[in-house]
Amino acid sequence: EWAWDISRKHFERALQLDPNNAYTLWMFAHVSSNLGRHDEALAAIARARELDPLSGLIHAMEGQFLLHAGRTDDAIHRLRESLELDSKSRVAHLFTANAYIAKGLLEEAVGEASAARSLSPSNIQALTVEAYAFAKLGRTAQAHNALEECLQTRNHRYVSPYCIAVICNGLDR
Repeated sequence: EWAWDISRKHFERALQLDPNNAYTLWMFAHVSSNLGRHDEALAAIARARELDPLSGLIHAMEGQFLLHAGRTDDAIHRLRESLELDSKSRVAHLFTANAYIAKGLLEEAVGEASAARSLSPSNIQALTVEAYAFAKLGRTAQAHNALEECLQTRNHRYVSPYCIAVICNGLDR
């Protein structure tokens, strides 16, 4: 229900009951990051990583939260570690693509988004990120094809308008 503050309070209570639960810590970090409470989010996700150092997902989420906090180079570093732990993580490839876009490394972003798509071909988010990078690289035909794929896909399943807007933004539309 997008009640972030209420959700955060529930996670705080869960952490009072079990302060060493890595899953709860990363979910608390997720809520905190979405609220712009970056220091809090990064402290919680770092603790989750200490508790579960082999979790590719926790590393990937930390990369995403670092990106939210504007620490792009640190995000890329953490996301690369995540991919070392789990090279088949669609989430890690997708977050890495977003970090590369933030850094202006558009060819690398296309590669990571493509990797995410190959792991989950029906994933519209990966198609969206790939199309945005294509558009910014001037490969507008590929971006238009992706936009058309999104528009066609929404005829038989939900496609977030956000995804379509991101591609249109990349195409300066």
